[in-house]
Amino acid sequence: MLVRLQYNKTLLVFLCLLANIAYSAPKETSLKQFRSTEESHGLYEINEVAVKFLEEEKKRTGIERRSLEPNFKIWVPLCAVPLRAAWTPKEYGRVEYSVAVYCDKTVDGSYEKKWRVDIPTAPIIKPN
Repeated sequence: MLVRLQYNKTLLVFLCLLANIAYSAPKETSLKQFRSTEESHGLYEINEVAVKFLEEEKKRTGIERRSLEPNFKIWVPLCAVPLRAAWTPKEYGRVEYSVAVYCDKTVDGSYEKKWRVDIPTAPIIKPN
């Protein structure tokens, strides 16, 4: 009986440690939590413009790329006009096939009058 009790205690401690490790594991950050607010333009919406641009380019040129999402550290003021996207000019020193999302006019009172967010892309690899 004493051996069985010791076994149950050991098992209980092991399961508690395992649950603690699983619960405290770092969670993946989702782009969906970075939405637009009254002060800032959301990275989610910026990425959606880049994704739409990549879909249009695929239809136009056949180039198949996917967004690698913007850097989560970026903060930009809310845009007052619709965003536009294009390939990032090579002279900006970005990797080939990076998408630039532009805001040509921010809301009144913003410290920046316009901005650009570069979003890296990667080729879509199809399994053979």
